[in-house]
Amino acid sequence: MTIKKHTNPNGSIIEVRLGDGVQLGEGVQLGLGEPYWCAGRDLRGYELIGNIEDGALRIFMGCRKFTLPAARAHWGDEFYPDRTRGDDILRKLDYIEASYAAYISSKA
Repeated sequence: MTIKKHTNPNGSIIEVRLGDGVQLGEGVQLGLGEPYWCAGRDLRGYELIGNIEDGALRIFMGCRKFTLPAARAHWGDEFYPDRTRGDDILRKLDYIEASYAAYISSKA
């Protein structure tokens, strides 16, 4: 693994850790976007991710895309077909929500 300095198109310089043989091409931008939070995988292997889109928190998992309240309603519904999986996802949503709240408060 090597550490290289990368200059983004806006002139900002960041250090990047690259694995053996990894290269960055022209136009690559790192560290400039909104943050995202990965809460891990569900019992089927789908990754649960929260990120900021159009100024609001969005939840992504597989082909699903929700606001946080809609995600809680979907996976928390009493008729959701697999309560074990639904409850696991709800715990992961708690993590994303707490991480998002900490990020917002750090910007205030």
